[in-house]
Amino acid sequence: MQFADFIRNEQMAALYEKFVLNFHKKHLPSHKFKVHSPKIEWKLDTQYDHVGLELLPQMRTDIVIENLVDKKQCFGI
Repeated sequence: MQFADFIRNEQMAALYEKFVLNFHKKHLPSHKFKVHSPKIEWKLDTQYDHVGLELLPQMRTDIVIENLVDKKQCFGI
């Protein structure tokens, strides 16, 4: 058996991102903070016919922590 190269493995990077997201979800009080990873919509000019939109990459943040009490975004990666 060969040991996987975790440094360059994209799956490990995605696993770590999910770990950080879920860690904060679990340990921050949900009545004070919203922890999520939102998808960011493309701001497209509506006057053009957008052929090939399915080829655009998906934009998603790793983690956003919003302070629900102060109505501020605390952290975004």
